[in-house]
Amino acid sequence: MKRFTKFILIYLIGIFAISAKDYYIYCATESEDEVALIRFDGKTAYVEKRIPVGVWPVEIEGPHGITVSPDGDFWYLSMAHGVPYGHLYKYKTGTDEMVDRVELGLFPATMGISNATGLIYIVNFNLHGGHTEPSTVSIVDPEEMIEIDRVETGIMPHGSRLLNNGLKHYSVAMMSGMLYEIDAMTMQITRTLSTAPPNKKMNAHSGHNMKKMDHSNMKMGKNKRMSNKDKK
Repeated sequence: MKRFTKFILIYLIGIFAISAKDYYIYCATESEDEVALIRFDGKTAYVEKRIPVGVWPVEIEGPHGITVSPDGDFWYLSMAHGVPYGHLYKYKTGTDEMVDRVELGLFPATMGISNATGLIYIVNFNLHGGHTEPSTVSIVDPEEMIEIDRVETGIMPHGSRLLNNGLKHYSVAMMSGMLYEIDAMTMQITRTLSTAPPNKKMNAHSGHNMKKMDHSNMKMGKNKRMSNKDKK
C-alpha cells in the first residue's frame, strides 16, 4: 500500500511538472526603444530578453502599442514619434527579427487585431501641434503590411479595442471624450457616444497639460543602440 501511495504521489508530481506552463509577455519601453520579453511562471516574472527596436540608430522612435497575431507567429509594434509620421513594425516571434514596416499617421499608438477581418486597427494619437484637428484610425493588412484605409474620428484618439467577434472597433477621442464605433467590415463609423458624465461638458483640454504633451519639437535621443535591421 505504501509503495502504491508513493507511486501515486510521484505520478501526480510528474503530471504537475508536465502541466506547468510559462506565459510570455511583450512589453514596450517607449523611452528606451526596447521591447522586453517577459516570462511568467505563475508565481514570478522574469525578463528573458531585451529587444532593441526601430531603425534609427541615434533617435528615439517611441515604441507604444504592441500586439501578437492570433496564431502567435508574429508581433506588431507601433513606433509613435516619426518625422513626422510613425510606423507599424512587424516582428517574428521566437527570433524577434524585424520582418517589415509600414508608414501610418501622426503618432500611431494603441492597436488591435480583428478576429473577423484579420486586419489591424491602430489609432493615430497625434501629439503634434495644437491638438485641434481630428485624427484617424489606420487599418492595416498585416500579411502585406499595407495601410488599406484611414477612418477619421476625433481629436487625439486613444485606446483601440475590438469585440470578441472582431466586428466592431472602439476608440475614444481624448479632447472630447467621444467614443467612436467603427464597423470592422465596412470601415465606416457606425455610432458615437459621449463618455462625459450627464450634464457635464468636456472642456477644450479635458484637464490635460497639452504643452507638456506636444511632441512636434521633441528632441531625439543620441545613445540608442542599433536595431537588428537598421538599414531597412
